Amino acid sequence: MGDWDDPRAVFISERLLGSLKQKSEKWKKCISVEENKIAIQEWFDKKELDLLVFYNDVKGQMAPFYEFPTALKQKAVYFMKPDADMSITAENVNRLKWGDIAQAPVDQVTALVDGLYVPMLSNKNNSSLWPTVVAEDVTQTAQSVKSAGFVLSGQLKGRTLLPLPVKAEADGVFDSGTGDEDEEGAAATAAAAAA
Repeated sequence: MGDWDDPRAVFISERLLGSLKQKSEKWKKCISVEENKIAIQEWFDKKELDLLVFYNDVKGQMAPFYEFPTALKQKAVYFMKPDADMSITAENVNRLKWGDIAQAPVDQVTALVDGLYVPMLSNKNNSSLWPTVVAEDVTQTAQSVKSAGFVLSGQLKGRTLLPLPVKAEADGVFDSGTGDEDEEGAAATAAAAAA
């Protein structure tokens, strides 16, 4: 891939271009900038550098960085060394950890917590062999993380979002997606207001 035949660079470029769904010209353009190529080479060789993140710089060109961005306009890809004080060689390049960073990482984490972790950890079938105290604590902690993510997501969007009580959500009184009440919840609210 590209003009750089180093097997470590080939490994990075294949994953990077596959994840970003880009053509090899994007990689060639990135490594044609000498400082980008030097930064990648230093990351391979220097043991104290453990993170390499590729995202578009202010000019819109893909470039490597040694830390996560504070804001993204597009998806980014990160590579991490599996062990501290490790240099990357052709023999150990397959041990690299890598993944995508969404344009809105808080929303990505919130969706993961809501869609996978909370249902999995709250499911009674998954915790049937656990002591009751442990199962309740894990469920409560999962719900707490979900609520904190919901509030944080709202704050980042400039809105005030309050966490939904677990009991109300479990009973179906509220639609957790919008905060709107369903018919049964609306009738209960109207009855409570009339009393």
